[in-house]
Amino acid sequence: MALEYDRRIEQLTGQAFSDAYVQNILGNPDEMLESSLTACAAALVHDQGAKAEMTLAHVLQRARYAGGVSAVDLEAIRKALTEFGIDGSLDEGRDQARKISKQAAKLQARFGTQGVPTLLMHTDGGITQVDISSYHTLPEQIAALAA
Repeated sequence: MALEYDRRIEQLTGQAFSDAYVQNILGNPDEMLESSLTACAAALVHDQGAKAEMTLAHVLQRARYAGGVSAVDLEAIRKALTEFGIDGSLDEGRDQARKISKQAAKLQARFGTQGVPTLLMHTDGGITQVDISSYHTLPEQIAALAA
């Protein structure tokens, strides 16, 4: 089922999924859909701002979908974090990740959203939800929202 969804994503976005990903991730019976380590890593760069978090996500997703690296590969996550000047333990991000997750759940409840990705934009008028469905093939337009 994941391969079916990935092919759909590839059609919509042009983002390729490598043979290494298909073999090492989808073809690995021991691979789990587990994101707690990446959540801890994101929490560790959270104070550097959304751009840093998105850059980290890009680095980790490239490793996974192009390189076939598991999301639970601790060494790959540590290596990615060094690009942000972080060399501490992922355990340091665990409590922060829980706090951020609770805040996100409150925002999702407030705006009636479910799942990810959900994009909320802070403006002078408050917080508004951005419908990202039209941006799948136009990432530069969604990036322009932050400008």
